[in-house]
Amino acid sequence: MARHKGILNEFSGKIGPVVGATWNGIPYMRTRPASRSGKPLTDAQKEWQEKFAIGMNFINAMGPLVNISYQSGYGKTAKNAALSRLLSQAIGGRYPQLYLDYTQVEIARGELKKAANPAVAFTEDKQLRFTWTDNTGLGNAAPTDQAILVAYCPETNYLIYTANGGLRSHGQGLLDARLLMSVIEGRGYTLHTWMSFRSEDGKRVADGVWVGEV
Repeated sequence: MARHKGILNEFSGKIGPVVGATWNGIPYMRTRPASRSGKPLTDAQKEWQEKFAIGMNFINAMGPLVNISYQSGYGKTAKNAALSRLLSQAIGGRYPQLYLDYTQVEIARGELKKAANPAVAFTEDKQLRFTWTDNTGLGNAAPTDQAILVAYCPETNYLIYTANGGLRSHGQGLLDARLLMSVIEGRGYTLHTWMSFRSEDGKRVADGVWVGEV
């Protein structure tokens, strides 16, 4: 017998080849393991397991950020919502060559006006300077919205962020990457960057925007 409230919401037990479970507070579904007869998993089952592993790897890297950047009721929990978006739109390739398409990753999901014309570059002291066009007054964009600035290194699975990266009206903000750079500098690694905004009271956020590689 199984009970559920929809895909990626509360679900437990078995329905056909699918098993409902909860991991770290996140309800999820997975394919049933091979039977005791030794019957191997199908390619579809292997593909789902690999997609789930890729998604959870990035969600774990986000850490506390996910509870800041997913606040608009998309899914049962913030982690659930973020994982659902990753699985539905950001996994590229074909099994067994699956990958995370960082340009499609949404590090935030909400109803505020998104960032306009974002860009990023290193400063001389190895901080990341994000810039954007002040679009205050368009839709629900307010001058006091705070920028959420994010950088992620796939090779180390290390993600850094600030939820106070500068006011929308200022058009720029800094993310301190000096500690991360001290670890990866000279290794040829890539940093993927994103930005979003959150309202002054922290209750609303904007959809995340992939800014680029540095």
